[in-house]
Amino acid sequence: MKGADKYYNIIHQAYYRKLGGLRELSLKYRWSGDDSEAFINANVIYVTSSHARGKCFQIYLVDDVNKIDESLKQNAFEVYGVIGGNPGWTEEYGWKHKGTWVKPILSYLLNLEKEIEQYDENLAEQKRKERSEENKVIGK
Repeated sequence: MKGADKYYNIIHQAYYRKLGGLRELSLKYRWSGDDSEAFINANVIYVTSSHARGKCFQIYLVDDVNKIDESLKQNAFEVYGVIGGNPGWTEEYGWKHKGTWVKPILSYLLNLEKEIEQYDENLAEQKRKERSEENKVIGK
């Protein structure tokens, strides 16, 4: 969905590469729906999910990061989510509320994107070196 795919992918790629200090929230009933996942860094929660027509992405702010339970969902402040279109069909994502949090969140996401790129480059280089060493042994 417009405005959701890029951030959805960044959060998932960073989490599975163990980058950016993200940790998954273990909520009994998930955040919203069967495949939704919620990740937290500092006081910012990134929620990813999907439906038949695409990916969904929301950002929430919370006051108390120590209180991680089902009540968190009712007390969180949604700052990024669906801002237009027909939900489930043509939804558009963007900032629902703009404030001092926008720049730090965007900086965090941009840095995550760079970390992912660097991580992947390092991994590719490591694999090239391993293959090079294997070829040396085979060639002797």
